[in-house]
Amino acid sequence: MNVTAAAGKFTDKTKAELAESFHSRHEQTYGHKNLAEPVHLVTLRLTAVGELGKLEIADTARSEGASEKKRRSAWFAQTGTTDCGVHNRSSLAAGASLDGPVIVESLDSTLVVPPGWKARNDYNGFITLERSNRE
Repeated sequence: MNVTAAAGKFTDKTKAELAESFHSRHEQTYGHKNLAEPVHLVTLRLTAVGELGKLEIADTARSEGASEKKRRSAWFAQTGTTDCGVHNRSSLAAGASLDGPVIVESLDSTLVVPPGWKARNDYNGFITLERSNRE
């Protein structure tokens, strides 16, 4: 049976209020209550809200080198097996645009850009995809 505690510090007073709420809820649900019966907290759920400072997003470094590190075959439903460039995300220049099919690799993810799509790396390092041709 769920009961809600008041916001704030969890004290002996809070425990007593929870027990009272439980007995009231029990009576509401089952038509009786037993104030002599101890109440057991089985599961506690906490909701917390915190404040963080403003997120600072810095411009990405302007890479002058080539981001393509190799080429490999990849299969796409539209084209079957296709030769694709594989790019290193950390070497991708700010403002760069790549036409699919292409693969962009990073330490924590792999982005596959299918044929007919374009990947754009903005100046904050975010990559957006958009369809480059309309059917």
